[in-house]
Amino acid sequence: MDMKILPTWCRIIACLFALARLSMAADTTSVRLYQLNHYYTLNAFSRLNMNTPHFLIRANYQNSSNVYKKPGDPTRIKQENALETRFLYKQNPLFFIGPSFRGYRLSDEQHSSENDYTNSRIGMSGLLRKTLSLSGNAGLFQEKRRGIQDVGWYSALELLSENRKQMFTPALRFQYDKTPHRANYTTDNTLQFKTAFIEDIFNNLNLHFKETRREYFVNPSDLSRTEIRTTSTRQVQDKFSYIFPWKIRFLYNVRFSSTTDKLNFYLSDSSATRKRDSYQFHNQFVLTKKQGDLNVRGEFTMDQNQDQSSADRDEIRVPADYKYARKTINTQASYTLNTSDSLLLRYQVSLLHFDTPDSNNTDDRDELSYVVNPQLSLRLSPFIRWNLSGQMYLHHLIYLHAGRSGQNHWNRVYSLRSHLNLAIPARLTWSSTQSLSSNYFVYDFEDSAFVNVNSRIFRSLYIDQNVDYFFTSNWGISLRLSGRFEDDGALDWNSFIQDKSSERIQVNQEYLISYRKGAFKISGGPVFSKRWFYQKGLDDQWSLIHYVYRRGITGGFQFHRNVRFKYTLEAIRQSGQKKVYNQNGFLQIHFTL
Repeated sequence: MDMKILPTWCRIIACLFALARLSMAADTTSVRLYQLNHYYTLNAFSRLNMNTPHFLIRANYQNSSNVYKKPGDPTRIKQENALETRFLYKQNPLFFIGPSFRGYRLSDEQHSSENDYTNSRIGMSGLLRKTLSLSGNAGLFQEKRRGIQDVGWYSALELLSENRKQMFTPALRFQYDKTPHRANYTTDNTLQFKTAFIEDIFNNLNLHFKETRREYFVNPSDLSRTEIRTTSTRQVQDKFSYIFPWKIRFLYNVRFSSTTDKLNFYLSDSSATRKRDSYQFHNQFVLTKKQGDLNVRGEFTMDQNQDQSSADRDEIRVPADYKYARKTINTQASYTLNTSDSLLLRYQVSLLHFDTPDSNNTDDRDELSYVVNPQLSLRLSPFIRWNLSGQMYLHHLIYLHAGRSGQNHWNRVYSLRSHLNLAIPARLTWSSTQSLSSNYFVYDFEDSAFVNVNSRIFRSLYIDQNVDYFFTSNWGISLRLSGRFEDDGALDWNSFIQDKSSERIQVNQEYLISYRKGAFKISGGPVFSKRWFYQKGLDDQWSLIHYVYRRGITGGFQFHRNVRFKYTLEAIRQSGQKKVYNQNGFLQIHFTL
């Protein structure tokens, strides 16, 4: 990656940051580089915390980059850089003061340079620590957007609780930016009240309010004309827990939130306003009971959402209003057969009602769904565990508008999954998974002469085998074999007859030889992948319409969980096209000092 794309201030501070990490580094650094052919993605994060007898230093650096680089084509880069540092001097054990810097830069050569944005701030910061932590900073900032550079001053204040376990916990934040033509602010406030009576009997109340005002230039030649977007969020949440007789635990969760998004802008050289209000209400009742090896849980939930949009000009288009209500019953029972075996059963039923006040909108509908999910886990021997699970999902959608009743349908999905795991420490690991699924998509009125729909069926079988075997304490092999078989076609639900129309088959293979020594592991070997697509013609004859063959080699290494690297190069041959090569890989570095 070309270093010239970074601004000068970013290069200087990044170098100082690196030197500081080499001399007395602390905390976390993480870097991940991913490649797919001519596309590269880089994500990097580094955090530095240093606490000396006289100084407190905090620094964070984040980078997110997407690079397109192909021979013969110009290199296009989209990059985000964010750097924040504070160098605070200890006036006394409770009070710190010193300079601070914060910079952000977005450069977008992949989509449009109009998205480029920079913001840099420099000022003084202070921190007072006692029962509450009070921090503030103020200074000058420079911002550039759409080629318009603006300068001004800023101030910020933050009040946090040092002890999150106390009864009252505040978190108050406010930031204000002022330039000759614009004023922006953000306030984010949370108040939490915790009341613990006795064990498992408590009440937690949480109040939250956040508002953001952003003012943007519209015309570079007329700085007096701006757009203003104000977003406000309000939320009240309460969680109450109580123990009834017979050790039945009752848990009640209630949450109400509302959001207002208001935009003041110019339309045909005159001001206009568009606003959208959203409301959400969540009500949940939970009962749990444990009796010996049996655990039972019951839950009833009500969710209600409502969105309303408005504008002060008739020619402004706004999204459709809607009301949404869902009632859900969840039950779960688990039984411990012995110290290593268990049985679990989940059941859920849900009813949704979606309503749009506009009589011209035909999306009004009701949806009813059922889910049944049994699970069995058995330890067959000290080295073998077997898990068997199934799921039945039934979903019925009914449109309330007569003109759309032809789209009413049932969606029935049945699945069965088996997983067998064999683990002999330091010698052999074998994982075997089989999964079978059928999806029946059936219309309610497909026999009607006025409805042109056809019910469908989708089926799939998935098989996966993973084997890791070590000949010695250092050398071993890894085998990865998987296959997926799918088909679909028309369905006559009443007679339960399927007329298949297409099939898809995919087989993946990976053979690796590995060497490990202590925390270091390296592996490599060939990889293969084949896919076939078949379709039945009007003469009921099957034909191969498309295939994709992949052959390649892969390799990688790992050191602890701190460094991981993998790279794959494949030759791809498919029907009707020339052979091409595909390469992908990633490098991940993560360490804590």
